[in-house]
Amino acid sequence: MKIDPDLARITIRRCVDRRNVRVILEDLEKLALPTKHYDLVILGCLENRQLDERQLTNLLNLLRPTLNERGVLLVNAQNQNRLSSHYSPQPNLNTEAPDYADLYLFKPNRLDSRAVNLSQLRKLVLELGYAHVDVHGTYSQGNDYSNLFSEDYITTAVDPLNHFYRINSLGRADLSEYLVYRQLFLNKVPLINHASRYLFIIGAHAKYTRAVYDNDFSHYAGTGRKPEWRTNTVRLRAAEVVQKIRKHPETLSTSKLVGQDTSDLPFQKGALLVNYWLDAIIDNDFKHFSHLVETYHNWLSERASNTEEFNRTAYDLLPFNILVTEKNGLQTFKTIDTEWQIKQTISADFVLFRALFWFAFENKSLLRNYAEKNQLFSVGAFITQHAPVVLDQTDLEEFITLEERVQADVDAQFTAGSVRLAIEQSFGSSDVIDDGSIAQAVWMAKDGKTDKSHLASVKVAKKAATQVIELSLGEHQVKFTHLRIDPLSCKGSFSICSLTIIDTDNETVTKINGDQLLENAELVNIQRVIAEPANVTTVNEPLLLAINDDPHLIVAFDDSVDLTAASRVRLELRWVWDSRYSAAIDSLSQELAKRNRALLHQWSTINTLKSENSYQETTLGELRKHVPVLMEYEQIQTHLRMALEQQMNKNDLLYEFLLARPTTRIKAFLSRMTSRLLRRPVHEVDTNLFKPPAPEPEPTPLEELLGQNTEDYDLWVSENDLTPDQLDAARIEIENMAYKPVFSIVVPIYNTDPEYLLPMIRSVQAQIYPHWQLCLVDDCSPKRYLRSILEYEAALDDRISLRFNDVNQGISVTTNNALQMATGDYIALLDHDDEISVDALYQNAKVINEKPNVGLIYSDEDKMDMKGNRLEPFFKPDYSQDLLETNNYICHFTVIQKSIMEQIGGFREGLDGSQDHDVILRAADAAEEVHHIQRILYHWRKIPGSTAVVYDAKSYAWEAGRKSIEDLLRKREEGVRVDFGSLKGTYRIFREIKGNPLVSIVIPFKDKPELLEACLTSILNRSTYANFEIVGVSNNSERAETTEMMERFCELDSRVKFVEHNIPFNFSAICNYGVEHSTGEYVVLLNNDIEIISSDWLERLLEHAQRPEIGAVGGKLLYPDGRIQHAGIVVGMVGAAGHPHKFFPDNHIGYHGRLHMVYNVSAVTGAMLMVARNKYNQVDGLDSQDLAVAYNDVDFCLKLMDAGFTNLFTPHCKATHHESVSRGYEDTPEKLERLLKEQKAFLTKWSEFLEKGDPFYNPNLSLKTENFSLNFRD
Repeated sequence: MKIDPDLARITIRRCVDRRNVRVILEDLEKLALPTKHYDLVILGCLENRQLDERQLTNLLNLLRPTLNERGVLLVNAQNQNRLSSHYSPQPNLNTEAPDYADLYLFKPNRLDSRAVNLSQLRKLVLELGYAHVDVHGTYSQGNDYSNLFSEDYITTAVDPLNHFYRINSLGRADLSEYLVYRQLFLNKVPLINHASRYLFIIGAHAKYTRAVYDNDFSHYAGTGRKPEWRTNTVRLRAAEVVQKIRKHPETLSTSKLVGQDTSDLPFQKGALLVNYWLDAIIDNDFKHFSHLVETYHNWLSERASNTEEFNRTAYDLLPFNILVTEKNGLQTFKTIDTEWQIKQTISADFVLFRALFWFAFENKSLLRNYAEKNQLFSVGAFITQHAPVVLDQTDLEEFITLEERVQADVDAQFTAGSVRLAIEQSFGSSDVIDDGSIAQAVWMAKDGKTDKSHLASVKVAKKAATQVIELSLGEHQVKFTHLRIDPLSCKGSFSICSLTIIDTDNETVTKINGDQLLENAELVNIQRVIAEPANVTTVNEPLLLAINDDPHLIVAFDDSVDLTAASRVRLELRWVWDSRYSAAIDSLSQELAKRNRALLHQWSTINTLKSENSYQETTLGELRKHVPVLMEYEQIQTHLRMALEQQMNKNDLLYEFLLARPTTRIKAFLSRMTSRLLRRPVHEVDTNLFKPPAPEPEPTPLEELLGQNTEDYDLWVSENDLTPDQLDAARIEIENMAYKPVFSIVVPIYNTDPEYLLPMIRSVQAQIYPHWQLCLVDDCSPKRYLRSILEYEAALDDRISLRFNDVNQGISVTTNNALQMATGDYIALLDHDDEISVDALYQNAKVINEKPNVGLIYSDEDKMDMKGNRLEPFFKPDYSQDLLETNNYICHFTVIQKSIMEQIGGFREGLDGSQDHDVILRAADAAEEVHHIQRILYHWRKIPGSTAVVYDAKSYAWEAGRKSIEDLLRKREEGVRVDFGSLKGTYRIFREIKGNPLVSIVIPFKDKPELLEACLTSILNRSTYANFEIVGVSNNSERAETTEMMERFCELDSRVKFVEHNIPFNFSAICNYGVEHSTGEYVVLLNNDIEIISSDWLERLLEHAQRPEIGAVGGKLLYPDGRIQHAGIVVGMVGAAGHPHKFFPDNHIGYHGRLHMVYNVSAVTGAMLMVARNKYNQVDGLDSQDLAVAYNDVDFCLKLMDAGFTNLFTPHCKATHHESVSRGYEDTPEKLERLLKEQKAFLTKWSEFLEKGDPFYNPNLSLKTENFSLNFRD
């Protein structure tokens, strides 16, 4: 679909013989397309149409039904936030090139209204019903796609910056684009956000979109090369190799010098060598830069010893084609993109020349400071400085010739001599020459006075070719004897060929060649340089150097030259390449070279004498390297000895306590309890009733509102930790176990402090269950002493397996490395700085013996501060799939059957930070049974920067988790989109409503017209879902106002109707009657004292009620003062059923963020409940026989669970509940008697369920309150 008319006509002509292509040029408002017809629709250059949001929405809506089942929509659009929008296309020519700091400045710019915003377009596409979107970005200039990266790859790759050297997305020679992108990457700015253009591939499923294009990246080496050399370098999604595909395989090269290798290469990881070179230059660490170049040259020389192998890849062994990995402090080089083969022997020195040349040529603005401080005023001088076999630029001639021959065979736009000219460039300009200079001349008298009326000037082009400049000084009456000539008005190098004086008759008065001129002239601010004929000048063209911006010479004429009629001056001169004296420095370096050759023999002798001293210094240096490690290890040993002494002191105290008599221990316990009780406030009669009211109290702290505090938890821990007798009994039980599974505990390690690493290991070694294997993998930690510590621990315990990665690979790959070592039956996940309880493995082994089919086991957990104090317990529900998809509540301590871990393929690369959530999701999905151990078996250490402290510290993990959940859900169901939740680390899942089902809203009532009117009005005015009916069930209404209101609403909206069911009040029967008289596919039970708050309340209930596995769905109900009345029901709480979070503020996060997440519950209130009609009928609706008024909604939900469905609470459906206003509270003897009767019936019916406990609550939390207080022993 072409938006530009001219482009459309061109495309029509191109596709005239293509029957399967249709080009459309039409006003969007009038466009008519067939439905389910097209395989592929392409929207090119979307920004050219300048669509507003409404027009774009209409267009996408129009196109969606035109695609067939496998159809794909391609949208090519400019990025509103492209990097080029933050930088001007060209630098300011009136200013110096930017300093290093300017490379990191990311200047905000006014957004281009024509271009698209990535997140907004993605959101719009998904909201319009497109099920899947793949995003790819290009960083090319203009509208082409010479490179293309998938969003998944560029946001999860270990080394994405490797693609950004030489990417040329800005076209700014004064900026290092690589450093700009690197700074964005280091600041954790997603690089995809700043692509030049996006390619959106949109379809019904990933298999259709990825059938169109499924590469991690593509690089097209295009029009710059001759056709026979053009290639496309691609990596298929997550492939192990990189392919290089020839664009014109039918075109064969005739070059006798150059060959091309397009075979597949392995996909490598590591940082580019050029990255290290750039760092040294930016840091002004010239010594380190020289060391890096020397190391690189030595590596080349070693490879050159194998001439045949070296020749095969040598031409491409440049810093931007070499990856650096580190092992044991030593760097290793790996090559990538070795394409060119030179059909003659080339040396390591030639490759070094290429590396230095291209590095200097492409980074001139960065090297300016380096060059000035080292007096390197040209690219050639830079090469000479660092190439050991090059004494002056004349030694580069052989290398320049070979490079130009290769470029001439490969480059379609090559110009003869271009490499040589580039060698002569300075570091102050991106061009070879400037715009020009001013030359002028003026007559002078003997006394030095000048007459400005006889001054002439002209602009001089700075070019190497000889140019003739004529200056007309006019006729004069005064006799002049001197001539002042300003050949240029700036610094630079030049030669004067000749000077000619011409009279008014155009006759030559005198002509002086360059040498003669300089003999008779006074040079001011000009330095004459002796140059050999082999250099850039000839014998008759002395090289002159302007040392400032006012170079001039004064020529004196004797009486033999008659200047009376002289009127014009003709000057022949030419510029020597380089505006910063490189030619002069070259000439001077030739003189120095002669002396250098004479000194070579002396240097050789000195080097021989230095060799022994150098060897001794090297040996001493190596020994010194070990001193910090040994000192640090000694400090660690000292720290551990102190920690051991402290622990021994604690053990002594504990031993004395245990030796004390039981009565003594009881007294100590009672003393602690008494102190705790006495600290609570004592309620006394207020005798100051007439005093002014006290100020508002401070907001209740979170832990107090939740009914928990640190002191309470300390007491709970003392009550629930296993006693020595219980531990002994557990050891006996372990001995008698029929099946003793082996647990392989996998631990990825990176730079862990020994004070946390060693307690982790000790917690495993302290297990009362002995059948385990500890798999430790160090991911190339910078703290090298960790290796010694780990090797020492492994030597002491043969159950510890070790592996050390040569390069840092990230936590997912490292954990997979640990899995490869695992030999056990079950895999346990443990972080490198956390601890597990002494009975952790025993509890898991116990479950496995009781439930052989269990595939995943998890437990409760708490946190530890830096001092080892336990706090912030998390008592989790039993397996809740919806909660897991909203937040990784399982987290720790997780044990997974090894066969399942192998089945799901371990940890997926690219999800670092959320890798545990991803693997738990997939393992739970594959497991036959998931079991929750209702004990705290894991202690998560709160280290600054850890997710145990704050999720913001690992914000990258949030996006990784979102991708993981979306990927899993889209495999199970269609029309799913996952967004970030309102709390860090949580997610919100949007499900597409299937079809347009009718929803029946059943509202029982008796009079109270004011309540009913408010309820109906809120539904009709605020609901965005339109396909509903309201069935009001009147139960013995008597007031005329009620009848009048019913008639008015029926007339107002045809979706409203009323039925009469005048029986003694029986809420269950009334609701059942309303459902019988409704026709909707889904039923909502709604109290008449409800007022809707969220406009999309029906969508938020319906998106879950339509799921086959879900029974009843309830929303968040608030009291009129904004506090929470309902957020799910716990069965067994406060007698029979209670509302956790009751009276919490609406904006409170709740127990571990629960109030902001969708989660499974055993029951929801009948005040607002949605369920599919067929499920309602399947369990016979509400129990009108035994539960006429109370507990009927809880009973109904439990019947749904008994039938195999799961109930659910969503906080995204919100309403106000004027609780019990319509019927009142249970406050009369008759009502209380009926309530107790129904409560007894409910408790009897569900006694077995109540005995087991509500699976979505936790027995370690109290059932006596509704604020998640801890459950203490009576």
